[in-house]
Amino acid sequence: MNFTILFISVEFITVTFAFGLLYKLIGQRVTVYIQRNFGWAGYCVFGSVGVTYHELSHLITAVLFRHKITEVRLFRPFQRKADGTLGYVNHSSWIFTARTLPNYKSQPCEESG
Repeated sequence: MNFTILFISVEFITVTFAFGLLYKLIGQRVTVYIQRNFGWAGYCVFGSVGVTYHELSHLITAVLFRHKITEVRLFRPFQRKADGTLGYVNHSSWIFTARTLPNYKSQPCEESG
C-alpha cells in the first residue's frame, strides 16, 4: 500500500513537472513570436490581457482572504524597464506583509532607511 502511494506521488510530480516545462517552453516561443511579428505594441496588447487577468486573480484572492490591499497596478508597461514588473498587487495579512517574502519580484521594492 505504501509503495502505491509513493508511486502515485512520484507520477503526479513527474507529470506536473513535464506540463510545467512544456508550458514554459510554449510561453517563451509565443513571446518571441509576438515580439518579432508585432513589436512592442503587440507585446503590450497581448500582455495587457494576460497580466491584467493574472493581477486580478491576486486581487480576488487577497480580498477573499481578507488581506489589506495597499496598492494595485494591473498593467504598467512603460515602468517595466525600470524594475521588470508589468503589474502587481501589494497586500498584507495579519501574519506577514508581501514585502517580507524573500526574492519576491512581482512588486517594486522600496528602501527603508
